[in-house]
Amino acid sequence: MKCKDIKNLLSLYIDNELDSYRKNKIEEHLEECKKCKKYYYEILKLNNDLISIKQLEYNEQLESFIMSKIKDNQDSKSLITYLIYSLTFIIIFTISLIFNLSNLKSEKKENKIVDKISVLNYDKVMLFNVQENSLNMFGEKDENK
Repeated sequence: MKCKDIKNLLSLYIDNELDSYRKNKIEEHLEECKKCKKYYYEILKLNNDLISIKQLEYNEQLESFIMSKIKDNQDSKSLITYLIYSLTFIIIFTISLIFNLSNLKSEKKENKIVDKISVLNYDKVMLFNVQENSLNMFGEKDENK
């Protein structure tokens, strides 16, 4: 028999459901093949573990303990979620505030520049009016009129 055939029959061998011919062939192969022998012991251990699990008795205290741990875990997740949302809000609010303050400063600078330009334009107009009046005072005619 090949290793593949042996692996397929091992579960039946462990459960003692094979005829004597196949049982002998498997035993001969397990004596010769280390890989299949290792696989056999792994299956045997798994089978024994499953049997021991089936034999566990129901325990209300264990169930209560497990359920309380699950609830505690959910409560802590709720707190973490709340904290994450709160921090996210604070960060967004802070960024928005910083952005608005920088825009306000920028607007103030623009307003100062506009005010200076307005003052300069006013000064030019006043200077032009003074020059025009002084020309008129000395009898020079305005050629543009």
